[in-house]
Amino acid sequence: MAKQCAICGTEKMNLFQAQKLNDGNAICNKTCKKLGLKYFNYQFASLEKTLAHHKQVEQGKKLWEHFFVPRLASKKLKIFKNIFIAEDIGLMAVREKRSLFFFWNKSEHYCVYRIADLSAYRLEKDSKTTVSSKGKTSSSSTFFVGFLFEEQVQALSIFRIQLSKSKCRSLIKYIDSLFGIVTKEKGLFGDLKDSWSYMMSFKEEGKSMTSVNMEEVQIEMMKKSGNYREGDKTKWAEIADAALKEIGN
Repeated sequence: MAKQCAICGTEKMNLFQAQKLNDGNAICNKTCKKLGLKYFNYQFASLEKTLAHHKQVEQGKKLWEHFFVPRLASKKLKIFKNIFIAEDIGLMAVREKRSLFFFWNKSEHYCVYRIADLSAYRLEKDSKTTVSSKGKTSSSSTFFVGFLFEEQVQALSIFRIQLSKSKCRSLIKYIDSLFGIVTKEKGLFGDLKDSWSYMMSFKEEGKSMTSVNMEEVQIEMMKKSGNYREGDKTKWAEIADAALKEIGN
């Protein structure tokens, strides 16, 4: 069934041209979906949250140019591939690089956060086992750092960044040193058994599994897992607010 883009009004989008949102709206893949970062899960986002994320990215570009570009030149940033942390102003940025075809038409897009809004983070590992045509089994692992920000971050508040295992450990150790969050090496869902128990609680409340927002499950499991402890973030909030006040944010 043809859809109309809820943002730009593009009409008669077919299944391959539209990204359906969880509130029944749809946006066009060609233009409006590209306004957000690849880390944003449109499938579980409402139109309101989608628009908030697009605004977050638009603002992120301005904050990047104002705060982070000068600090790149003066080497005042902690850099972990696509994560940039400016301690002196209490801000951190996540970057997404894009190119339309190999190295042609390159662009960069950003979201900027207050360090004080970081609620939890963790080392995650995706394992994959393959069997060759000769029956030989081999395993490989991919490592990520998962981030969860406070509820007041209305747009992109949960995502993960792929890094090498050593870079993941270095990033986690560094953030630990800022305000003392203690983490364990578990995925955003925590233990599979715990996740399943939590999802089954929805059924006991009379809700169908199809109505469960899996992103909300992720967030709740990360909060309830007990694998982190927040330290004092007052200083980080104060210096970030002071910096943002300078440019009217």
